[in-house]
Amino acid sequence: MWIQFGRADSAEPVAIHEWRLPNQIERAEGMEVYFAKHYGPDAPKSLTPKMVVLHWTGVPSTSSTWNTFASATLAGRRDIQGAGSVNVSAHFLVDTDGTIHRLLPEDAFARHCIGFNHISIGVENVGGTKGQPLTADQVDANVRLIQDLQTRYSIDLVIGHHESIDFEGHPYFVERDPSYRSIKQDPGTDFMEAVRIELTLQQPTQEHSGLSID
Repeated sequence: MWIQFGRADSAEPVAIHEWRLPNQIERAEGMEVYFAKHYGPDAPKSLTPKMVVLHWTGVPSTSSTWNTFASATLAGRRDIQGAGSVNVSAHFLVDTDGTIHRLLPEDAFARHCIGFNHISIGVENVGGTKGQPLTADQVDANVRLIQDLQTRYSIDLVIGHHESIDFEGHPYFVERDPSYRSIKQDPGTDFMEAVRIELTLQQPTQEHSGLSID
């Protein structure tokens, strides 16, 4: 089941640590090239978010994640290299203790979820491996961050990265290259269920049929 959320008119203040990624001009130029290829010439020039996509990092620390994102150009990742040279990144990074770091301005684009980069805020959560599962503090931090974002933007859809493959039929989905898809496992059904339970403003609207793409 996927859930759309009503806008939050108020929320508890959330502490956000500024830890901006470098090379932002080069990154923005790379995203412009990426957008021309994947979203077309009429793609927006700045982000007005309407949804949030939650992820896990699969690595054990904030510093290792920050270092992976720091370059404006992609290193390795042969699975997505052909789709563009701009590096992957996210707007926020949540540590295991719930500390929230802002990596990019909220109106900047980040390459974090195929089909939704033009319209979504990306939130990475440190961990996600068997030896370092995601934490209750991260659930709470994600909920508080989403509610905070809702006070400033018309956020009405929150999904996990692993759910994105099922959303090709959603009006927010845009991807011009039919061969550019990926199947993800992050941040997992348990984490998304916990986040949705805690989101006090959740408003179930309909069940998604679960399209599958091979």
